[in-house]
Amino acid sequence: MLKCPNCHNKTITNFTKLKVGPVHSIKCPNCKEDLTVPMITALYNFIHYFIVIFCSVRFNMSISILLLFCLIATLVHIFIYIKFIPLTLEEN
Repeated sequence: MLKCPNCHNKTITNFTKLKVGPVHSIKCPNCKEDLTVPMITALYNFIHYFIVIFCSVRFNMSISILLLFCLIATLVHIFIYIKFIPLTLEEN
């Protein structure tokens, strides 16, 4: 569970945070404030996908190796998004 930046209660689940994006907010179940993530930090989280694509083109990887690297990149993306991308109050 993650803390709401407004009421500081652990009310947000990891799965719920994965549904939050810069253009899609959620409401805290406790204080009913709209929560979102900052645009720039959410976009930085996609850089590892570009690294996988670059490596696949540069090193002429087979499709099975490419799919394995895409799976690893997705797991890294989920971990970084949950642990390091902060929830913030949505500005109206």
